[in-house]
Amino acid sequence: MSGKVRVAHGLGTSGTEPFPYVDLDSSKKEIRLVTILPAKSPTIQVACELSHGFSGDPLKYEALSYCWGSIHNPIAILLDNREFYVTRNLHEALCQFRLQDKPRTLWIDAICINQQSIPERNSQVLLMRTIYIRSSTTLIWIGPAFKDSDKMMDFISLEDKRLLDPTIDGGDEAWAAARYARAMEDPLLKPVWVALLKLCQQPYWFRMWIVQE
Repeated sequence: MSGKVRVAHGLGTSGTEPFPYVDLDSSKKEIRLVTILPAKSPTIQVACELSHGFSGDPLKYEALSYCWGSIHNPIAILLDNREFYVTRNLHEALCQFRLQDKPRTLWIDAICINQQSIPERNSQVLLMRTIYIRSSTTLIWIGPAFKDSDKMMDFISLEDKRLLDPTIDGGDEAWAAARYARAMEDPLLKPVWVALLKLCQQPYWFRMWIVQE
């Protein structure tokens, strides 16, 4: 690990003082990981710690797939006991995935890459495929709940079971094959279809990195 300190400016700073990243050793494919510290209450400020590792080592972490969102009106978290500003969408993701009783280690591009260092960004982009492949899980943050999104998720969960057993509702396979046509005409399911359309229109799906991740 290199001991040289590079100062970052802009989003990812305290607002008055730049965040001092310790440079990565690109020749050894070094990466940063961020650990979200636990909190019993959702009102407690998000606190995280950075660590370094090498992409070829058996590191234990999850990777976050999300949309940055607007860079305006960022929110401060604590990163290594310093203020560090993140987008509101990322802050919502951090709050959602933070655990109450134990730390959680992730790879998050906006935090783990010094976004103000073009050489570092270029070298880390080349490692992203490896970073996602080697993660234990890829967590997907599409966005916060919206009207009828819970009903939609319950419907999708049931459809997963129906894929394994098309006759789970008691009909034969022909009856099951016509299920979607019936569902589209069912007025009680209209909120589900409206919510599904809204889900498909979320900014997450229009990201450049969606296929790679």
